[in-house]
Amino acid sequence: ANDFSVAHAVSSYSLIALARAALPRLVESECDDWSPGITALTYLGSTRAIPAYGVMGPAKASLEAVVRGLAAELGRTGIRVNAVSPGPIATVSARGGIRNFHKMKGRVKEGGMTGRDVK
Repeated sequence: ANDFSVAHAVSSYSLIALARAALPRLVESECDDWSPGITALTYLGSTRAIPAYGVMGPAKASLEAVVRGLAAELGRTGIRVNAVSPGPIATVSARGGIRNFHKMKGRVKEGGMTGRDVK
């Protein structure tokens, strides 16, 4: 249960805290030719069962729900909120915590449109 809570705190709840803290600056920075935004990183594991992805799947699904909610709420103020999914990134936790991570990166590289992975 603790891993589940930590995964949500890092992936989902932190975006809410960030948005709250940044909101005054984001509202100040809006101008006619530029709009401020918040971007979060997500992963395919939010919608599909990925072997060894564990608690991160539900945490990323939660993150995407938070992104949609913030986008609906902040969009009226001109602030964009989006999530992008660049593919598997070799973070310290991914390399050590996701079984067969390097195989996963290889499959994405082989099947991706660019034929390369994210560094």
